Amino acid sequence: MGLMLLGAIALIVYLVLSGLAKEYAGLGAALCAFAVGGFLIWHAMHLFLEEDVIEEQQINIDKRTVSSPQQNPDGKETNP
Repeated sequence: MGLMLLGAIALIVYLVLSGLAKEYAGLGAALCAFAVGGFLIWHAMHLFLEEDVIEEQQINIDKRTVSSPQQNPDGKETNP
């Protein structure tokens, strides 16, 4: 993240000093839109991965409770 910020600052300084800033006036907005879109995609992917892990843990818990025998007060084992 820090390296990307440093690169962006260097690019801006270069464009301003070389006088090309007017030609690339819309580049900042385009890079910002690209960065926001990339962040949203990254965030959505991590959210989906977290949901998958939670669902898998819930399935494993359900399988353990179903497969583990429980005893009745009668002393007989049952499987819910």
